[in-house]
Amino acid sequence: MDDTKRGGDIDLYIEPENQDISLIAMAKLHFLRSLHSELGEQRIDVVLRLENTNILPIYGIDKDTGIQLQ
Repeated sequence: MDDTKRGGDIDLYIEPENQDISLIAMAKLHFLRSLHSELGEQRIDVVLRLENTNILPIYGIDKDTGIQLQ
């Protein structure tokens, strides 16, 4: 991710424990709604890494360059 191209956005990489796609979709929507409620309207990108999916380059980039949140 290139921070110089577009400023002010939040990029999140998540490896959910639950792998039920319908529950993940609903949880993602609820999560984004809560974030927008707390932080206001701004661009938030969420990358979900599901088990048994193709490995995409973004997964490695996010894990290597990101800051782990607790």
